Amino acid sequence: FGADVVGICHLDQAYVYSHRSKGGPNDEKPGEPISVPHKYAICLGYAGDYDRYLACNSDISAAEYEIGHKNEMMSTFMLATYIREMGYPAYTHSHGGYMVNPMPLAVNAGLGELGRHGMLINEEYGSRLHLFAVTTDLPMTVDEPVDMGVEDVCKCCMKCAQTCPTY
Repeated sequence: FGADVVGICHLDQAYVYSHRSKGGPNDEKPGEPISVPHKYAICLGYAGDYDRYLACNSDISAAEYEIGHKNEMMSTFMLATYIREMGYPAYTHSHGGYMVNPMPLAVNAGLGELGRHGMLINEEYGSRLHLFAVTTDLPMTVDEPVDMGVEDVCKCCMKCAQTCPTY
């Protein structure tokens, strides 16, 4: 469905948000408890444009970013729909509708490692991945977390620590 990287992990309930921050599609209200009873999470990563990351941020690049998110959201909706058509429950967690934290799920699914800057670092795309998740009960084989040596690089690099105002 167009994702640059995909991984599967068990859905750890520690990464399911406890309450809604805003309303949901079925008349859910902000502050209502969240329940995601699914067993698995399919984590999808879509690489952001490298040249756009090198350019200065502007309102135009922010608009392009949002348009990209809309395209990525459509493919996650199609995946969830396909899983539901096979007879399994599935829910999309995407921009504006996350009920799970996709970052630790992506780490558990082997899409990369967590960097000191709090973002996922993927071996091929670095920190340029936009993360989405589809949770489901469809039986699947899970992927394992990876060790690319990010922690060792972070200990040597220290750029985040040196530029952080709280350091």
